[in-house]
Amino acid sequence: MKSRFAAYATGINWGIYSPNECRELEELNPREGGDIYLTPMNMTTKPSLTEFSEDKSNDNNDKTAV
Repeated sequence: MKSRFAAYATGINWGIYSPNECRELEELNPREGGDIYLTPMNMTTKPSLTEFSEDKSNDNNDKTAV
């Protein structure tokens, strides 16, 4: 049982399984929000630098010089 739950945790954390898929394997009822797949933050792409620089330049345009 311990190794099965460890495998579920790994699968959920790496986005292989949703929590509800693991609950179904254990014959448990689904939970609200349990159909979401997680994505590790180190496995995502970084935000576009152009979007960031555009946001920063718009912030400066709102200020008036004295």
